[in-house]
Formats: sequence, C-alpha cells, structure tokens
Amino acid sequence: APSYDNVVIWTFSDRAGDEVYYMNWQPLLAMPAGMGISCCQVEYLENNWENIQSRYIMTEDGGKVATMCEAAEYKIIAEYNGTVLYQRY
Repeated sequence: APSYDNVVIWTFSDRAGDEVYYMNWQPLLAMPAGMGISCCQVEYLENNWENIQSRYIMTEDGGKVATMCEAAEYKIIAEYNGTVLYQRY
C-alpha cells in the first residue's frame, strides 16, 4: 500500500552559498520498484522541514539540503558521484 515509507524526495534544485545547482535525475533510476518520487525545491524543504514525512531524501552532497540532513543526523544509505541518499527513520 502507498505510504511515506517508500517515498524519496528528489531535491530538484539546491544551493551552496550563492550558487544554485540542479540535481541529476539519473540516480533515481536505481530506485527499486514500488518507490514513489516527490520532486521538491530547496525552498519547499526549508519552509516545511518539520512537516516532511517521506522516509528518504536524495540530494547533492554539500548543498543546503545535505547540510540540513546532516544536522538532523539522518543516515546516509547511498552515495554516487556527488549524490547522497539519506534515510530519515
């Protein structure tokens, strides 16, 4: 059954300082069958951080979202070519 337990947030855009960059979608092809993908901008995540329910967050290493995930002590479960997949719970 659909639930937030099998949803990954794909951080479409993120920023590091004044630099804005866009995350490649290709790593999402490695998601197992049955995973949902929610595309979010960094601003949405910043404004709704306390209400995020998706179990996973995929973002670029070194960006604002990665910094927020690290501060929240989310577990890194995969890394590839500058892309990081965090597990929240």
